[in-house]
Amino acid sequence: MPYNPPKKNTAYIFHTAVLLQSDPKLFRDTPTLAAGDAKVRIDDTAAVNLATLPVATGKIIKVSLSAAEMNADNVTVILSDQSGAEWCDQIISLQPTTNQYDSVGLSSAERDAIADAILKRDWSLVTGEASRSILNALRFIRNKWTLISNILSVKKEDDSTEAWNATVTSTAGAAPITTVDPS
Repeated sequence: MPYNPPKKNTAYIFHTAVLLQSDPKLFRDTPTLAAGDAKVRIDDTAAVNLATLPVATGKIIKVSLSAAEMNADNVTVILSDQSGAEWCDQIISLQPTTNQYDSVGLSSAERDAIADAILKRDWSLVTGEASRSILNALRFIRNKWTLISNILSVKKEDDSTEAWNATVTSTAGAAPITTVDPS
């Protein structure tokens, strides 16, 4: 099951770790988690115990939130050692969304509309293109270009500013092409 980003009103699992109180540079190995150590605050409500107590395996703590606990714009998980001597407190803040990356799909018509927009885009509005971009490759097919003294100069959409150039090697006796200007 995908978990990125957290989805509103859908059960969610994440993993975390807590630091040793005696040496906060180190993670606590198999921390003791008891009732009251893990709470959730849903939007601006008071923090309450999680429906499912987190489970520690080694230094990793698995936190499972129910769909009800994820039914909010802001979900805050508070890990606080009630015994007070084993591990440092931690707060994890989540902002659930209505869609996850894999659930955002486009219809066939939407995909076609994007393709049509790309194909019909006015290239003169595109700036900052890379030298080996699709735009520069297609400029040779559509825009004006010149071949003078073995230098091919491909123009931008104004048919005067150079987009790119290249040295051309010719074959003796071949008919030269000197200009193409699609109208």
